[in-house]
Amino acid sequence: MQHPVIMGLELELGLLNAPALTTHRDRVCESLLAAVAATQAHARGLLAKQEHTVFLANGAAFGLDPPGWIVPEYDTPECASPFELAAAVTAGMRLLAAAASRVNATWSRDARVRRGPRGPLRFVAASDFYQRDGRSLGHHESYGIRAPAGIESQLFRAILPWLTYRQLLTEPGFLSPARNASDGFGLSPRARHIATTMGHNTTVMRAMVTTARTTHAGRGWLRLHIISAGATVSPWAIAVRHGGTALLLVMARRGWQPPPEIVPREPIETLHLVTEDPDHASRTIAGSTITAREALTTLLDEVRRAHATEPLAPWADRVLVEWERGLALVGSGNPDDEEAAVWLEHAFRRRVIGRLLAEAGATWREIHYWSRFLHDVDVFRRNRAAPLPYAASGEALRALIDPERLPAFDALLTGANASWSELPRHRRLLERLWSADIELSRIRGGIADEQSRLRAARGLEVVSEEEIARAEREPPASTRAAARAVLIRRHAGDPSLHATWNEVALDRRRYRLPSPLSSRPPRAASTERAPADPVRRARARRWREIQMYGISSPLGPLFAIPSLELPPPEEPPSAVNSPAAHPAATSSP
Repeated sequence: MQHPVIMGLELELGLLNAPALTTHRDRVCESLLAAVAATQAHARGLLAKQEHTVFLANGAAFGLDPPGWIVPEYDTPECASPFELAAAVTAGMRLLAAAASRVNATWSRDARVRRGPRGPLRFVAASDFYQRDGRSLGHHESYGIRAPAGIESQLFRAILPWLTYRQLLTEPGFLSPARNASDGFGLSPRARHIATTMGHNTTVMRAMVTTARTTHAGRGWLRLHIISAGATVSPWAIAVRHGGTALLLVMARRGWQPPPEIVPREPIETLHLVTEDPDHASRTIAGSTITAREALTTLLDEVRRAHATEPLAPWADRVLVEWERGLALVGSGNPDDEEAAVWLEHAFRRRVIGRLLAEAGATWREIHYWSRFLHDVDVFRRNRAAPLPYAASGEALRALIDPERLPAFDALLTGANASWSELPRHRRLLERLWSADIELSRIRGGIADEQSRLRAARGLEVVSEEEIARAEREPPASTRAAARAVLIRRHAGDPSLHATWNEVALDRRRYRLPSPLSSRPPRAASTERAPADPVRRARARRWREIQMYGISSPLGPLFAIPSLELPPPEEPPSAVNSPAAHPAATSSP
């Protein structure tokens, strides 16, 4: 029996060089929203929480999320295969890069904004910005599967080993200050923010998976919202990550459950430990121990057997080939292997940062020690309300430490045969490495583009330029994104046009799109009540935000803040979107 899985991705993006002043930042974000909307036919968001969102004719959505936070978010259309999703992500990043270029051109003529940034505006797909407050941008996976009520736990148990161990293949990597890190480099920047396995919160006590039968999921459909993965826009990583999850969900719907020998006894602890040490052997519910690579190999064999017995999906064979390729690269035993850097994002990042360390005459172990030491200095200084100041000498930093903690810090340095005078130099090196790490996450000209170029040169990229170009203009043909796009194009320019994932509203008509697999628009509109008055919607939205966050949104209704006048593109899209060489990392968010 076939159990199709619909998948999508929500990418919260960071902005480098955005103005620090709130007023200017609001104007810039609204200008980005206008620039994205200008690329194609679009509809404004129907729901109150989507007031700063536009739904595009290619099936995707772009907005500022959540309310009151100036965080750009790009949501892909509903896709029927992981390769379709990978093309949609790459296409979306190109649209956003072009929009940023238009806003940058406007900044050069606006003196009020020009004083804010230290360079051109750039989007980055990064989960961790090395901030002490623990903020983390999400890279949320959404899966829709037709399932009866009460099956949520069964589905989660089936994908739990995969969610715990897949970071070996699909995570971006990062500089880790964790004490249990083997050498200061970790796999998943998001893992340390995950506190439980299942739940309903994505900001506090974050869970691996949240489940819901939301209205836009479709009647009889279950939506799984997975938030434990680090941000990446690599087509290969997205195809393997989403493809493996979808195949295991189909197997779970057929009654399959993973063997106890690969199910971790403590999933959250294992998630954290594997991130810091990929060779960690975790305890399973069967009482044995297993490494991440061994668990992924067993899962691959299980999926192959199930697929041979009854096909899981039309694209399953392609995912299994890439899954096996990733395991072979991980099994090489050399974390700096050049071939692995072509496919595994964390391997590429490790090579680049390793070269910067070599140029500075430092080692991984050394930078890990000073990263941890600087973290402790920040935690145990007397005045934590203010940022850690840049001091000319180590003694000046030493004077900031709580006197009761000072002997312990001195003992740490003595035991490592180091001194306070070395701290400023290593701090400057750490700042350079952190900035370089964030720059590598640029959505254009970053690691994802470089790896795609290397794979394409070998004829092995998982998505083609034709598929990406089509995804920039057209929605996936086999999901309701196609029906939504038809209605948006048909009524483009109508001020009353609004949309959400499962509905398009126009005047007093509403077109409902109940099934995620229905690609044909409804023939006739219903005569249900029209959308609420904009003023009433705005009041209701602000009241909900006060209840949720204690504040109201600093932004007014959509486009109410005067957007910067956007100039026409000076270059064709192909020139605007061409990958750039990696510049020197001189900025930080």
